[in-house]
This record gives sequence, structure tokens and C-alpha cells, in this order.
Amino acid sequence: ALAAHKLREPPQTAAPPYKYVMASISNVASSWLQYEALKFVTFPMQVLSKSSKIVAAMVMGKIVQGKT
Repeated sequence: ALAAHKLREPPQTAAPPYKYVMASISNVASSWLQYEALKFVTFPMQVLSKSSKIVAAMVMGKIVQGKT
């Protein structure tokens, strides 16, 4: 019974939930604006940029952390 009670308790956080509002708003706004910006880019350019994104991530990972 004690274990079930512990599972129902909300987790203790260091920051109150209202502190996360700006991060949440900026996350939603950035996603929305990203899709709006893609309307002005041609489809072939979108495909090329998305496919080259992984190469850039791999190169930066190798440079910064020595990972592949």
C-alpha cells in the first residue's frame, strides 16, 4: 500500500511549473515558424538540406567529442 501511495505522488521538481512557460512557448513558436518558413523553400532544396543535416551532425560530433 505504501508503494502504491508513493507511485501516485507527483514528482518533486526544483523549479515551479510557471518557470517552464517561456521555454514551452518558444518551443511551440519555433516549430510553427519553421513550417511557415519552409513554404518559401522549394521541395528539392528541402530534401537536400534535410539529407545534409546528418552529415553536418556527424562532422561536428567527430570534431567536438571525438565520436562517429
